Amino acid sequence: MKKTLAVIGMIGLSGFLFACGGGGSSSTPASDTTPVVTEESTSATENVSTNTPGTTNITTESGAQISVPEGAVPETISGGNGTIAFSIEKDTTTQVTLPEGVTRSSDIYRFGPGSTIFNSPVAVTIPYSGVYSAEKEYTLYRVDPTTGIAEPYSATYNADTNSFTAQTYEFSPWFLGDRPYADTASGCVNVDNSSSSIWRSVVTQQYTMKYPSSGFNGASALWSNGSIGWSNHSDWYLPQGTYQMCVEGGDLNSRVHSASIPVTIDSPWHYDRRVCTDLNIGSVSLNQSGPCSMSPTPTPSVGTGDLQISLSWHSVAAIDLDLHVVEPGGELIYYQNTDSAAGGELDRDNKCDDYINGQSENIFWTSPPAGQYTIKIDFFDNCSSSSTTSMPFDLRVVNKGVTTTYSGTASTSNTEAVTFKTITVN
Repeated sequence: MKKTLAVIGMIGLSGFLFACGGGGSSSTPASDTTPVVTEESTSATENVSTNTPGTTNITTESGAQISVPEGAVPETISGGNGTIAFSIEKDTTTQVTLPEGVTRSSDIYRFGPGSTIFNSPVAVTIPYSGVYSAEKEYTLYRVDPTTGIAEPYSATYNADTNSFTAQTYEFSPWFLGDRPYADTASGCVNVDNSSSSIWRSVVTQQYTMKYPSSGFNGASALWSNGSIGWSNHSDWYLPQGTYQMCVEGGDLNSRVHSASIPVTIDSPWHYDRRVCTDLNIGSVSLNQSGPCSMSPTPTPSVGTGDLQISLSWHSVAAIDLDLHVVEPGGELIYYQNTDSAAGGELDRDNKCDDYINGQSENIFWTSPPAGQYTIKIDFFDNCSSSSTTSMPFDLRVVNKGVTTTYSGTASTSNTEAVTFKTITVN
């Protein structure tokens, strides 16, 4: 039987800061000569589709894991079955600034893709090399790629694997932090979906924190209908306070939800004082159409194959970067030539007139020709942001089941697309 213990998360957005590689202004995109990916034991890639049944676990030899429940992968923009190459990379280049009293207690892992919002929460797990202590607060942090601030997620501890797990709608670099336990720590909600025949999510609609310094910014989590690999009854750890919760369920295209449910958490959870507020969601009536109002809008899945190259950048103001790839045969794929004779396709272009912050440009080949591919980046237009002259970006390459992420900076000083990376497909 799996042994799980609560982990009291210290919630405070003002804490950790993230520094991306390759930042700064230059006349050419500045490549990071040390990519995020390291040895095979700390990386993994696996495809999961919208119609993949059950729960799919993508796991590294070191114990980092992504768990994808059925239906979490969004459909394509045309409503077809979507497929995503999920990946885990150990990030040895990211620098984090820790607040006073907090220790980073794990490696940093980049879970991917980082430019997708899923249909439902997925779970991320980070291994811990230390000895678990009930007198510490452990928190998983997701770095917001736009602000650089680390968002805290209260997590569950698995004693069998000495690891911590949290649920999230989207990815980026993640890590584990700890600090001494305090009475301001998170409390517990015991969520039970065991009486339901469908998967259900609980979404935070409104909240008032008992301790305003908690810095909480909302949370959601998913419970199964009893399917193997995902819990239908477990504890959920949230900051102390009062909440209005919404329960959501149903098929992808026919979501339904409940009226608001009040929940109060007025004491911290501790290993020696396991006090939880009960929330039986299996019996809640889902009598209102559509998803909960605070559920995020999923990102349509893009194409993938034996080779997928994606460019993403993060800016609140619209910025238009362009991805160019020259195939081994010499044909250029970009926004004016979106389909190549060799089967390459640009299926997403993030441009000024329909810009979405963080949405990737994507070129893929189902069966790519062997040889060298030259990847170029163009700072095409700063749209209405005339003061922006450079933009950091991430380039994610999935090459026959191996994912590598590179960071760089595009500059307006270039008058044409600049070569950023050359890769080889065998």
